[in-house]
Amino acid sequence: MIVQVLPLFAASLGGSVALAGAAVSVERLTSIIFSVPAGIAFRILGAGGTMTAGAAIAGGAMILASQATSVGQLLVGLLLLGLGNALWKIARSTFIRMAVPKHLRGRAVSFNTAVSRASQVLGPSIGGFVATRQGLADAMLLRGCLAGVAAAFVFIVACANNRRAADTIAIDKRDSGTLNTPQPICTLVVEYRKAYLTAGVSTVFLMIVKLCRKALVPLVGASLGLKPAIIGADMSAMGIADLMLVPLAGWAMDARGRKAVGVPAMCIMASGFAMLGALPLVSQVTGLTAAWLVLTSAVVIGAGSGCASGLNQVLGMDHAPSGAADSAT
Repeated sequence: MIVQVLPLFAASLGGSVALAGAAVSVERLTSIIFSVPAGIAFRILGAGGTMTAGAAIAGGAMILASQATSVGQLLVGLLLLGLGNALWKIARSTFIRMAVPKHLRGRAVSFNTAVSRASQVLGPSIGGFVATRQGLADAMLLRGCLAGVAAAFVFIVACANNRRAADTIAIDKRDSGTLNTPQPICTLVVEYRKAYLTAGVSTVFLMIVKLCRKALVPLVGASLGLKPAIIGADMSAMGIADLMLVPLAGWAMDARGRKAVGVPAMCIMASGFAMLGALPLVSQVTGLTAAWLVLTSAVVIGAGSGCASGLNQVLGMDHAPSGAADSAT
């Protein structure tokens, strides 16, 4: 909902284009930093409790960020948002890793990703509409309130019905009791250094590329004078292209392997970014207006992202040591 609003809001607080782009990166960077503490929280709280805490923190962070009057205050909210997202994502990914066999993980993760992508199709348009009619801050405030609703729903469904105990029992059965005897993080890094240097480095670059699309498309659109509602429509189109290829990505990962999906996906996204970076030249050659080219670039980037839907999570699950999935995911 705020993928196109956040860079614009950061810029409206007096930040430069570079600083606005960096603000978007803060949330993801913080999410990575807090991944290990989130794994520890999963052991203590269980899946339901960890997801509830994550959604509640993310909601409070967005409400705080919406009231920011400077870039510094916005960054504080984004740091908390990264913490909340880390808790939510680690709990979700670890539970899937424990519950789904390896040969079905691609499809399971892709289905889960499809649900998330569906919200990303409608979210940018709704956020852009609210930002245009009410202001950028109100769009962020709405996002925070919705996260609070999600936290309440998870709490009622999972925690209030002793789901935490059920999660622990199911995971212990699946993992033969090894979950409660975790290996130290340093031991994991040394023992699985090959996985970190190959699959780990690949997922880092893929995450960087995917994050760039959330910042570059809105910033390029804003530099061309496009309204937030139009930029939101572009982001929704990117989400639709992404969503349409999610089922294919899941099947391809299970049937053809992870590499057969990752390499083409990166190439497709690269072509979309190249088009976005050469708008004047492409416009002169094709005769299309810059606004249409932004839309086309967004769709191509979304298609590449859809081809790699869930790839990061699946690689993490594949290489996670038994009994320490929450630390390695």
